[in-house]
Amino acid sequence: MFFRYVLTEQTWTYLRCYVGDLKRICETDLGLVSQCCLTKHVLKMSKPYLASVALKINAKVGGRNAVLVDALSRRIPLVSDRPTIIFGADVTHPHPGEDSSPSIAAV
Repeated sequence: MFFRYVLTEQTWTYLRCYVGDLKRICETDLGLVSQCCLTKHVLKMSKPYLASVALKINAKVGGRNAVLVDALSRRIPLVSDRPTIIFGADVTHPHPGEDSSPSIAAV
């Protein structure tokens, strides 16, 4: 199941400190995947913004956002010929102006 909430700027300002609790309750207690969006961003219909939200939702519901096509269709030299380890890394930054949250990096 999926729960999406779209907040106005005024509602976001008021509920900002509760959004983390709402997400935690949805995802850990209720088993619901959740995604928060601001109305002003959704109504702009910006392709990059909507694509970013779609990628987040897809990943949260178990989809794959990237697939190494060569790995599916044929052998990859150097990777399949000998023992190989591949590392990935990512970093998530807080929203602009949100000074209380740190950037989070993972390998």
